Amino acid sequence: MWKRLKKEAETAAPGPVQHGNVGTQHRHVSSVSFSVEPDVVAFITAVGVEYGESYATRFIRERTSVGLRNEEEGCVDLPSYFSKRKLYER
Repeated sequence: MWKRLKKEAETAAPGPVQHGNVGTQHRHVSSVSFSVEPDVVAFITAVGVEYGESYATRFIRERTSVGLRNEEEGCVDLPSYFSKRKLYER
């Protein structure tokens, strides 16, 4: 431990000693969630295509004076009866 502290003091800037794995993604890449992520995205995309509700038409938005925000463009909403539990059942 003393050798490591001495080396850090001589080579690095003053401050706390950084962990050896700082900036690496080894834990994320080897995790189960990383390997399953494409399947989850494909499943949610398929549910959105099958059950998704688009936003109101331009005519209705103009009548109600409700517009879309930039982040809402191209979004698809699932029906309100689709709870988290309903998705887990599928």
